[in-house]
Amino acid sequence: MTEKKPSSSMLPSELVESSFYIDMDLPFSFKGRDYLKPIYDNNDKIMVLYFGRQSEKSTTLANKIILNSVAKRRFRTLYVTPENNQTKEFSIDKLDPKLKYSPLIQKHFWGKIPDVDNVFSKQMRNGSRIVLRSAFQNADRTRGISADLLCVDELQHINPDFLPVMEECISHSDYKGRLYAGTPDVAQDALDQV
Repeated sequence: MTEKKPSSSMLPSELVESSFYIDMDLPFSFKGRDYLKPIYDNNDKIMVLYFGRQSEKSTTLANKIILNSVAKRRFRTLYVTPENNQTKEFSIDKLDPKLKYSPLIQKHFWGKIPDVDNVFSKQMRNGSRIVLRSAFQNADRTRGISADLLCVDELQHINPDFLPVMEECISHSDYKGRLYAGTPDVAQDALDQV
């Protein structure tokens, strides 16, 4: 596969497909998943995404988070799941491979010694930062974190009363992005209330 050189006129989906790797020597491809391109190319600051099981929700969220992080200097994302183990799995399985194996990201954004690289916090060379937290019993772990984008994954298992607390993290941002995603699994859940 010949790598396309990124340009400012590329759509986000084109940039991801030309530059993001999901594992060592395994570039991301939209082959068989063209239905995801409109999600990548949508620039709305507020998105609520309903996904089915095993339909690449987490990969899509990771790619959108990294896209914002590389496109905007000092862009801060707060990623939240209901449970700590989900947060860790997302960090290790979805973010780390892209950061460590994508040549474009390695060359320009992820240095040999990044400022921060642990399960709950990633900081790129351009100052963009991804903070990862969980909020099952309460939203306390999200308090005091300033962000430009709030990304809530598995929203169907988050108490809807926690969302206003989490949304405070973007209150001082000019961007104020919200990306909510989940898989409906009960008649009434948080997905119905955003």
